Amino acid sequence: MRAKNVSEKTFNFVRDNSGVTHADIKKYIESIGLNPGSAIAFIGKSIKANQMMRVDGHYYTSIPEYKYPKQPAKIKKVVQEVKPVEPVNRAPRLSAEYIVSHIPVNEAKSLYLELKEIFENV
Repeated sequence: MRAKNVSEKTFNFVRDNSGVTHADIKKYIESIGLNPGSAIAFIGKSIKANQMMRVDGHYYTSIPEYKYPKQPAKIKKVVQEVKPVEPVNRAPRLSAEYIVSHIPVNEAKSLYLELKEIFENV
């Protein structure tokens, strides 16, 4: 007969004593010289795997025989590459020809006077 580990002993104790509390499990595991922290961790895994349940602070088994709970499949994270975004609606290159063809005459005259003043003082 193989030696039983803390998980199997915890499961069998809960199965054979339905409705035990956290304190009862801890006392039993300590009395047989095992680590109660391991038993409590096992219970948490068993509850997540639907092999045990906790109702109003009392523990019950959902399956008749011990079976170590499998870890749920890990969800893979999808990492998407960030593509550089090209600037949209870039301002056109300002050339004398572009300015003259895109501004009204009265603004062109104002621009001429401003530029004349700037370049006379240089």
